[in-house]
Amino acid sequence: MLSPDLRLRLIDQATERLGHDLSQASLCLFVRHLRRTDLNHEQWHRCSDLATSGACSHHRARAAAAELVNAGLLERQYARRFPGAKRTHTAYRLLLPDREGAAL
Repeated sequence: MLSPDLRLRLIDQATERLGHDLSQASLCLFVRHLRRTDLNHEQWHRCSDLATSGACSHHRARAAAAELVNAGLLERQYARRFPGAKRTHTAYRLLLPDREGAAL
């Protein structure tokens, strides 16, 4: 679970990047995702989770996730569904800011 202070720091960090690296739609998805009560910074989330919490399409969630990764707010990981599989899936998790506001 994320503390309220950590949620606010993440929102502040995202707001600072609005217009430079981040669109308003991506910021909205990020803030809606942070409202989840079961959110843990160690968990990896699929794009469908972002789409559900952001109330948007899978395509829009993928575009927003790419912006959030480029802005340094999310970390991206490519993984195989099972050993030997040819296809991979993409998972995302939060990058936590340090006390000065930069991502760790």
